[in-house]
Amino acid sequence: MNLKRWIGKIHLWLGLSSGLVVFIVAITGCIYAFQSEIQDLIQPYRFVEKTGETILPPSEIWKRADVALPGKQLHGILYPQVENRAAQAIYYSFEDHYYYFVYVNQFTGEVQKVKDEFADFFRLVLDGHFYLWLPAEIGQPVVASFTLIFLLMVISGLILWWPKKKKRS
Repeated sequence: MNLKRWIGKIHLWLGLSSGLVVFIVAITGCIYAFQSEIQDLIQPYRFVEKTGETILPPSEIWKRADVALPGKQLHGILYPQVENRAAQAIYYSFEDHYYYFVYVNQFTGEVQKVKDEFADFFRLVLDGHFYLWLPAEIGQPVVASFTLIFLLMVISGLILWWPKKKKRS
């Protein structure tokens, strides 16, 4: 059996075995790449109306967020680059397993939404992209292995398509 035929069979079987995994990783990656745009379309609480020139200080945002989410550890406050976006108070603890964003209107102090990031749709998308929705210690090596298989397929595909002889002009 010649080399190209042997590489062709390997290429075929690797392609069939890794096709589903590569498809899932690609689709979830595409969805996650447009996360911000999708969230802007379906999450109106991310936007606020500018009601004045003064923006509340971080201490006031913190107080308002703590009322909405008592007993949790504040990690940081993000003020938006654009005026029509809500400020975000970020709470997380990986020991106690929580991760929340509290969206606060930085002009009025009104809490727009408390969002559990672990229960978010995009967390599910990211888990599919990184781990195929398997436990991390199983899913990550599976995705990494199929990524390497995909690299081998690209190389073997180049070998299969490479012309035997270059045509001379």
